[in-house]
Amino acid sequence: MPTDKEIQEFWEWYGFKYIPVNSPDGKGGWYPNPKAGYSWVYPSGYEDFEPPPIDLNNLFKYGLLPLIDSDISSYYRVVAIWHQALLIHYKTFNPAQALYQALNKGRKEKWQSERNSLENNR
Repeated sequence: MPTDKEIQEFWEWYGFKYIPVNSPDGKGGWYPNPKAGYSWVYPSGYEDFEPPPIDLNNLFKYGLLPLIDSDISSYYRVVAIWHQALLIHYKTFNPAQALYQALNKGRKEKWQSERNSLENNR
């Protein structure tokens, strides 16, 4: 299971914004959710106190489908990783967790390749 920090980095990569909210008591005191002292802004502008759940609906909507428009080769790479994970772990693997891991692996590979190209252009 991913940590809160990993979930934050994951969703921020896919267009969400994490905005810390300061309240007098440090606990988000006057907000509807008293345990939350932060806000998440979706790519559409909708705000919530929690990041979206890691489920197939959100992973397809915010992670996989935007790749079709922006980077088709990354889309195919992520689908291949997901398919491979499902075949290998088909009895014990949660499909949403498999897609999350595939998107996360694709995100990290893309970030690393962008970083390497920036370093090579120096």
